[in-house]
Amino acid sequence: QSRLERSRAEFEAVFRAMQDTAVFTDPGGQVLFANDALQGSFGLRPPELRGSPIADLHADPRLLPRLDALPGPHLVTTLFRRRGGETFYGEMQRSRVVGESGETLGQLEVIRDVSERLQTDRALRESERRYQGVLEGMPQIVFLTDAAGRVSYLNRRWREYVGHQTGAAQTGSAQPEVGPPDWSAEMLRAVHPDDRADFSHRWRDALGSGRDLETEYRLRSASGA
Repeated sequence: QSRLERSRAEFEAVFRAMQDTAVFTDPGGQVLFANDALQGSFGLRPPELRGSPIADLHADPRLLPRLDALPGPHLVTTLFRRRGGETFYGEMQRSRVVGESGETLGQLEVIRDVSERLQTDRALRESERRYQGVLEGMPQIVFLTDAAGRVSYLNRRWREYVGHQTGAAQTGSAQPEVGPPDWSAEMLRAVHPDDRADFSHRWRDALGSGRDLETEYRLRSASGA
């Protein structure tokens, strides 16, 4: 008996100490207990939720039967409902808790509020979309590279003027390119043959030293001029 009580006390201590909201239900989905993080996420004290269906926390309660019909555990991002009806996105891990004989004791949901992270991600994607729109609309040729000098982006003006100076196009090979396009190689191939050596030297020196590079060189158009 004392061993069982000690195990239960250790479990409850860990359960209460979790920073994410944790809710444990019986096999029928009725809440048995929840940790104190519930109040921060949902505006509810744990005793207020006890005995209620855990589906009350979900904006779409139809999700739970669908998850329980599949092998678990499950990690999903879904809408939850706070006290007062406000909804938020949470990342939920839902696991079946089994006893020593394999019987189902209940379900454990661990919920983390990720609404702020998702909002930040959406704002970042929107900013990137606007930034790329500016680059695409510029009348000048623009390319971007990573820190190692590998070209990662060529704007619309490049594509209009230079076209695609791919190896297959230059050699007349009918073999398709394998993998992502090698934009760094394409950029170098677009430089006039008489300017390539000097451009390559200056480019490598700028990358190695970290200094700005300002130079002029000729680009071959899509027509080969």
